[in-house]
Amino acid sequence: MRSDKSTAGWTLIELIIIIVILGVIASVTIPAYMNMTTSAEINGCQASQGTIRSAVSMYYAKHKGVLPTSLTTSMFVNDEIPQCSTGGTITYTKTSDSTYTVQCSIPEHNTPAVNP
Repeated sequence: MRSDKSTAGWTLIELIIIIVILGVIASVTIPAYMNMTTSAEINGCQASQGTIRSAVSMYYAKHKGVLPTSLTTSMFVNDEIPQCSTGGTITYTKTSDSTYTVQCSIPEHNTPAVNP
């Protein structure tokens, strides 16, 4: 008498091992993805701050060493003042005749100040 067992399926142990491996992969990749999303949001806001700084520097150069008192849409290529990508408020403050600050209302988004 011959008894042939079909070996066409997965054993319970093999399935458990696969599920554990997928769980380990998910536990590593999901937090990394969340960190990348947060980093991208911060970088977007910092890029907007950099655009504002560039516009202020160009204004400073064009107007022979005079900083603008406030931002205007005409200072930007698309006539639109850049905004924080996550809903924060970016403010420009002239602190003296030759210094200014550009800051976001979300502290983690701020970059060091640059003066002309």
